[in-house]
Amino acid sequence: MRTLAHIACLLLAGLCLAGQPADMPRRALTLISSDYPPYYGASLPDGGPVTKVVREALRRANLGLNMRWASWNRAVADTREGRADGLLGPWYSPDREAWLLYSEPIGENQLGFFVRKAAPLPSLPLTQLRAYSFGVVQGYANPEAFTAAQLHTIEAMSDELNLNALAVGRVHAALVDKGLADYLLRTSTMLINRNTPLVWQEPAIAKKTMHIGFSRAAKLPDSLIDKVNKVLKEMERDGSKAAILRDSGV
Repeated sequence: MRTLAHIACLLLAGLCLAGQPADMPRRALTLISSDYPPYYGASLPDGGPVTKVVREALRRANLGLNMRWASWNRAVADTREGRADGLLGPWYSPDREAWLLYSEPIGENQLGFFVRKAAPLPSLPLTQLRAYSFGVVQGYANPEAFTAAQLHTIEAMSDELNLNALAVGRVHAALVDKGLADYLLRTSTMLINRNTPLVWQEPAIAKKTMHIGFSRAAKLPDSLIDKVNKVLKEMERDGSKAAILRDSGV
């Protein structure tokens, strides 16, 4: 009887496993970030196009995604300490390599200056703009050329507050991603109510790629990170990553 019962249990377990979808995620990665529209954010459909790229990459790697939203400083702290598996969207910076492992690119940002339309910056090299003040966001990895120029900077806690500082005249220019600033100028009640025309000033200072920053403290298996990177390369080659971003207007 014990043998028959044992066989029955094995058959039942086999039937249960057979009924599971073959692509059911084995585990879900917890990623954390702040809002960075129109690329990613809690209020965007499906978390925004960059989140959609990551979710699709993880799906192809047989993984799920648990997305958390917080301030940028909180997101960085939780990733450094291993309370999240990774950070969504960081730009590459050498000083972050001590606590991050960077994925293949998941998107791109165009960084440069927004100015008041009535008060553009003179067309001079960055090193000759030290008489001007520049708004930056606390905790961001700014372009190397901007940092090397040793300009006078004033920190804000968010891109919206950075643009607000520009609108009210606390800084001469705001260092910001073009797509993000365009989005905020269309949607932010604070900025709309300022009624101060802000415009992008060519040329861009830098283009920076966004990544998944895997937390070293989370001690994810190398095989998992390698698999995600392999999928991201495949999505670059087959055009699916570009299609997701393009369909979302990014």
